[in-house]
Amino acid sequence: ANLDTVFVRLAGADYQVHGIRFNPVPLMTETNAEKSAKKFAEVAARHSEMLSGFETIGYDSPGYGYGDKDEKGIPKLKKLIGQLATTYDVPYLVDGAGGIPGMGFSLEDVGADVMVWSMDKVVRAPTSGLIVGKEELMVPIRKALGLGGQRYGEVSSHGKALFSCCDPGRDTVIGMLAVLKTIRDEPERITRPIDEFHDIIVEEFASLKPRRFRDKLIITKSYAMGKTEINYEQTWCDDGFGIPIFTLDDLVANTNPIMSAQQAMGIYPATLYAGNMR
Repeated sequence: ANLDTVFVRLAGADYQVHGIRFNPVPLMTETNAEKSAKKFAEVAARHSEMLSGFETIGYDSPGYGYGDKDEKGIPKLKKLIGQLATTYDVPYLVDGAGGIPGMGFSLEDVGADVMVWSMDKVVRAPTSGLIVGKEELMVPIRKALGLGGQRYGEVSSHGKALFSCCDPGRDTVIGMLAVLKTIRDEPERITRPIDEFHDIIVEEFASLKPRRFRDKLIITKSYAMGKTEINYEQTWCDDGFGIPIFTLDDLVANTNPIMSAQQAMGIYPATLYAGNMR
């Protein structure tokens, strides 16, 4: 498809340059949901003739700009973008990435049309993806993936020509179903490790020195993400030198000393960039 993606700078977020691989870094803990949604509306109006949809990342933590939440813990910005998509009558896609389906928030909570997840990341299913959405959108998605025959939308086209790449295989389907049943029937098997790991993190970081760093940390537990986020961007807020911030390029190029130190200690390194550890 010949599509362009328009990135909208969030109100309240700061876009500084950091890292060994020197690049702009979005620092988003101060994101203002209402003002950001207004900017989204302005940009949407500017591109209204070609606007085909909205997309956001499926995380719900301050480090990703979603610290502003309603009384139910649902990110306000996601809900406002959902309302904007309804206004323009275009789809709203939430990319759950490495999150956990069925936990944190749902499509209905944020007004999304489709959500997608990489099932082999946090929940450790076989390598696979999960797409959940409104039926009117799922039908053409199934056809595009070969799950529905091109002519009638019924008989599967899997294993036929260009659709062979989309066939997940029986073992993958069985493994994913086992994970989904666990999430549905025994959610405590998923949430308990998240709770216990969060408690360990809070206890360990309580003794972090110097104290000025510890007091600036934002530690957030998220079931939607399946992990705890440690955000340290505000260690730079008082015009002093904060904890070094590295870029996504540093993560890929192996030029992030914090991750390298974890590897040297025999610890699988946390995903760390843009002032976020998770």
